[in-house]
Amino acid sequence: MTKKTKTILHCIECGEETTHTINYLGDHIRGIQCDKCNSKVELDRRELMTVFTEDFIDRVLTKPKRLTVELVKVIAPLIPFLPKRLMKEPRKVLKDVFRAVKGENEKEATEKK
Repeated sequence: MTKKTKTILHCIECGEETTHTINYLGDHIRGIQCDKCNSKVELDRRELMTVFTEDFIDRVLTKPKRLTVELVKVIAPLIPFLPKRLMKEPRKVLKDVFRAVKGENEKEATEKK
């Protein structure tokens, strides 16, 4: 289903704000045309998908590194204030934390029933 909408945008060709017609194909913009100079910008959905897919894959592959950098920035200033046991026995402490959280979640679930 195609539909058209009028709006005011800045036209690169005219160099001013003019009325533009936006053509939709379903929910996606198909093209934009300046009503004053008739310059057109067409959007090829397949080409956009290629660009977005490449960007998405790159973001997925770099996510672990970005998370590590963020965690180091957040945790590094806190290290002097953490208990020594947490540094020596992180696995045991994490198990205790998960057990406590799981116990609270189970307690909340039984209270709601």
